[in-house]
Amino acid sequence: MGSLHHIIKTLKLEVTLTKIKAHSGNTFNEIADALAKSGRFELSATSIAHNHIPTQTATLLWDDKIPLDKDVRKCVDKIISYKRIDNHLNHQELSDIQQATKRNMINWALTAKWLNHNTYGPSTSTSHSKDVTWKIKTSTNTLSTLDILN
Repeated sequence: MGSLHHIIKTLKLEVTLTKIKAHSGNTFNEIADALAKSGRFELSATSIAHNHIPTQTATLLWDDKIPLDKDVRKCVDKIISYKRIDNHLNHQELSDIQQATKRNMINWALTAKWLNHNTYGPSTSTSHSKDVTWKIKTSTNTLSTLDILN
């Protein structure tokens, strides 16, 4: 967003955003939809040369391709979160869940509600944490033998 803001400011552009109802027959919206759809299949993303922006003292690149011109902590946190999810789902102990996910057999929205359901008060309570841990271990068949026997 920083790059776009700089371009708008430097060129003294007046930008007006107007909400257009989807599929309303608006000619320019239809053109934008067609461009967006065709862009999905492009192998390379559109990029802006960040090294010419005087207010940008440094630009971090992810994988030498994607400039992080937003809050770097949030960007990196999001990337790390996706990496953790990927590592978790690809763990050999969870191959059954991975296969069920690929076959759309798991309703993840409902699963998230079930995991986050809290009957213990504050979300930081020890009881709630133990409950969530038990739910996860139960659903992934990773409970210890003694817990299963009880």
